[in-house]
Amino acid sequence: MMLLSFLAPFMLMLVGFVVSVAAGAARETDMAAPPAALTALLVAGIVLVLQALLWVRLGTLF
Repeated sequence: MMLLSFLAPFMLMLVGFVVSVAAGAARETDMAAPPAALTALLVAGIVLVLQALLWVRLGTLF
């Protein structure tokens, strides 16, 4: 379980990177996509919420 708590932030950063790359690719192909700054804020917010939920969940396991 200690390994999971160590790797969790890195896994979330990887997920955030993949989502942001996918959002950038979608923006390049879709003219109705939101501005890049709004997309970046949305991705950052989602990653922070997921990280907070994960830390709370890991905290209740110990």
